[in-house]
Amino acid sequence: MEYPLLQSIAFFGVAALGLGILAFAAVALWREMIDERPLLLAQLLAREHVEMSPHVSGVGARQFALAARRCMHCAARERCEDWLAQDRRSGYEAFCPNTGYIARLKG
Repeated sequence: MEYPLLQSIAFFGVAALGLGILAFAAVALWREMIDERPLLLAQLLAREHVEMSPHVSGVGARQFALAARRCMHCAARERCEDWLAQDRRSGYEAFCPNTGYIARLKG
């Protein structure tokens, strides 16, 4: 014996649940994209007297984009902000995931 009404209710219930999950994921992604936190990498490079513009365009653009992404998702953001606030010139190497990138730019 078939129950088309129950099948329809089950189908639409699963579809509504799936749409809810997609909407939640879309909102989370949207919030991540509009996050207006400053790029601490730019401040660190300025502190180290490294000019960003040649690295942002051309061949170095991909490496800069990867470094910027690492910076935006860094777990040591608070530590970096504290380091920058103290106007120090060394010590970021202990926590920065872009230490190698910065060293290549300076060298």
